[in-house]
Amino acid sequence: MEQFRQTVVNYNEPIREMEALISKGQIWHGGDPVLRWMAGNITLKTNHTGLIMFDKDKSQEKIDGMVVLAMCYAAYMDSKKGQRPFDAESVISFI
Repeated sequence: MEQFRQTVVNYNEPIREMEALISKGQIWHGGDPVLRWMAGNITLKTNHTGLIMFDKDKSQEKIDGMVVLAMCYAAYMDSKKGQRPFDAESVISFI
């Protein structure tokens, strides 16, 4: 178990990295309709320095699965510090 403070500093990098992976088709969720629905509900907030995080208060419906995904991805990134977490051809699967 790892501590994860839900702050813009902790969410910024994993969310940005996940956005890049999604745009490249490198994240696969097996067509899960609930995760797809939650992803469609996300609203981001940006602080004065340009850091981003999910805005649960402004999101239309539930986004909890995406919040957990970002937290898990942050832990994954921490475990790979100093290494490239994956190569350019890899696909990360969340099923």
